[in-house]
Amino acid sequence: MTSWSAHQSRPALVAGWGRTLGPVVAVLVLVLLTWWAPAGSAHDRLLSSEPDQGQVLETVPEAIELTFSDVPVPLGSQVVVEGPDGRDWATGDLQVVDTVVHQPVDPAAPAGDYTVRWRVTSSDGHPITGTVEFSTRSGGAPSGAADQGVTVGAVDAEPGGGGPRLVVAGAAVLVVLAGAVALVLRSRARA
Repeated sequence: MTSWSAHQSRPALVAGWGRTLGPVVAVLVLVLLTWWAPAGSAHDRLLSSEPDQGQVLETVPEAIELTFSDVPVPLGSQVVVEGPDGRDWATGDLQVVDTVVHQPVDPAAPAGDYTVRWRVTSSDGHPITGTVEFSTRSGGAPSGAADQGVTVGAVDAEPGGGGPRLVVAGAAVLVVLAGAVALVLRSRARA
């Protein structure tokens, strides 16, 4: 008779789990879907650059300015100004003022074709990348700094993992697992 009552209580126990765990899972799924839904369109985007894409300038610009749709995060942001000699002619610190990223350029940079490779951290925490190409007809005045240029390497498109969304997803999974374990332990304590 004891075994019969144990079998009778199991369906009630499973039904109790459904009543307790069901709403928790539903809320968790809703939160995760809301969190990920705008991810494709949430990244900031480049609105304009100075110099413009394909622009031909008389001389090397004093700085590169990139204007974005929202305020980028300075941490992890980088602008490389690759000259015709393959060197990075960016000098000084990158500055973010409102939605504009400002990167000074070495005044001794030579004439020729330039590729600006930029990577900024979007206001949503994700890295975004791009390039802007321009040319100059004449270079800057030679200086000792011209011999100290750095050879440009590739800029990583997506450094690291998935950022804050991955942390939230992991935490959500842990909460669901902890809830399930708590329910199992609670049901065993009653039996």
